[in-house]
Amino acid sequence: MGQFRSRRRVFDAARERGEHRVTWEPKKGVRIVLVVVPTSKGWFVAAGRNMSEVQHRIGVLARLCLVFATTATVLLYALMLGTNKMRRTQE
Repeated sequence: MGQFRSRRRVFDAARERGEHRVTWEPKKGVRIVLVVVPTSKGWFVAAGRNMSEVQHRIGVLARLCLVFATTATVLLYALMLGTNKMRRTQE
């Protein structure tokens, strides 16, 4: 863990494609997303971000989707019941 064993492959892929994205787990429980881009002078620029914030946002979005879907289902069911009641009273 911790060791970034395939450095050469990451740099070769960045050189070939113009950019390379990789995830890295330097220690247990820490995941980094790393983007490597080659420069015109032969150097590389790397930018990384801890995945915990992204995973937190995904969890929040999933909960919001669940609340929205549940609310929409309840409202549609209530609308159906109301429509059926109105039809029965008109008959």
